[in-house]
Amino acid sequence: MGRPVINLDWEKIGFAASIMCTAEEIAYIFKADADTLWRQCKKKYKCTFKEFLRTRQAKGRMSLRRAQFKIALQGNPRMLQWLGINHLGQTNKVEQKLTGDLSLRVISPDGTETVMGVNDDGRET
Repeated sequence: MGRPVINLDWEKIGFAASIMCTAEEIAYIFKADADTLWRQCKKKYKCTFKEFLRTRQAKGRMSLRRAQFKIALQGNPRMLQWLGINHLGQTNKVEQKLTGDLSLRVISPDGTETVMGVNDDGRET
């Protein structure tokens, strides 16, 4: 006589996968051996548990992305910035160009004054 069959709630397993749980975490949550998940998945869905995870995790990523876009389109500036940087290649770098005489006046303890700097064409003055 073999071990009793563990009845797994595949809807809950699918939800766990959609929030990016790993196979090991799912096995732990459902008090089942990872091999049991693999065997029962093959029997029920005619695919490997890895394929099952991959499709459910993809659905989870789509849901997360949809929620992020919804928040951004409601005008959340931080989400708009994050999506712009990560999906549109935008940057938040600020480039500054200094022009004019960039000199520094240095007065030593004995009172002598020295002016050092760089002019517009990059030469030291």
